[in-house]
Amino acid sequence: MEKRPQFVLAFAMLFVVACDDNGFEAVSEVTKLRTLAIGLEPAELAPGEVGQLQALSVVPDEATELTYLWELCLFNDGPDNRYACSVDPESGETAGLTLPGGANTAIPYDAITAGLGSIDAVCAAFEAFELPDFIEVPDCTRGLPLTVRLTVSDGTEEEIAVREVLLLREADEARNANPPEVEIVVSQRVDGEAVVAETVLAADRATPLALDLSELVDLQLVVDPAVASEAYETATLDGTATEVVQERLVASWYATHGRFDRNRTFYSDALASAVELQANEWNLEKNTAAEVGTEVRLWVVLRDDRGGVSFVERRIEVTAR
Repeated sequence: MEKRPQFVLAFAMLFVVACDDNGFEAVSEVTKLRTLAIGLEPAELAPGEVGQLQALSVVPDEATELTYLWELCLFNDGPDNRYACSVDPESGETAGLTLPGGANTAIPYDAITAGLGSIDAVCAAFEAFELPDFIEVPDCTRGLPLTVRLTVSDGTEEEIAVREVLLLREADEARNANPPEVEIVVSQRVDGEAVVAETVLAADRATPLALDLSELVDLQLVVDPAVASEAYETATLDGTATEVVQERLVASWYATHGRFDRNRTFYSDALASAVELQANEWNLEKNTAAEVGTEVRLWVVLRDDRGGVSFVERRIEVTAR
């Protein structure tokens, strides 16, 4: 049984600053080093498994070489200290481990528990510690929650991103799965009616997409949210009973050029329909404007409210006006 997730906070895996149009970068714009998501497959680790972490760290110039430092923290010092792994004041030891790897790295369950201690031992130690007020004792009901801290550098700038990893006591029916990978359909209307370009952008697409920069571009996610959204059992808000609820989904949209009608789109079986998640509009002449011949990179990150994440990148070469 899980506690009911907090809808807004659960999706705030990576923190960014959204700005207005007065010459500032929009939250959806990729004009510098950004870490848009950290994926983990499987989304929750059971004993004996080796998970795969994947960083979606991007820069406008793909020739830029990035370096990655992965850390796994029992505790972290919060945003004021850039989520650094906490240090034991008595022993001087860091409460965490360093993981090798580049954009991808393995997280082996058995090796992690061998290094940090068994789940029961670590969780018992949590209860015995006199923790600072800003550190909340983790909920070890289903397993041991850890913080993955990723530091990415392009040689000039450095980006810090964090996400939670749950080491399960055992694989159970409540285990979360990542949302499925999505495709993106791109289409365009002229004078608000005729569709002049429509395609599913496949990874091996050879023919550039002809887009009229003066017209809005329609984007559509190919995903059935009723299928992608899992049902699970959780405690009611008053904690007196349990109920079965459906995951809520959020899609975050990013690109190297243009501006989206909505930077995030949502699905909730009670509050927001499938269309609210799937549909978006894109103006390629706003913010960092595209020009004919420009290769535009487009990313969508799809999250559920239990920590699952998937993402997709597609490219468009603008060939018409």
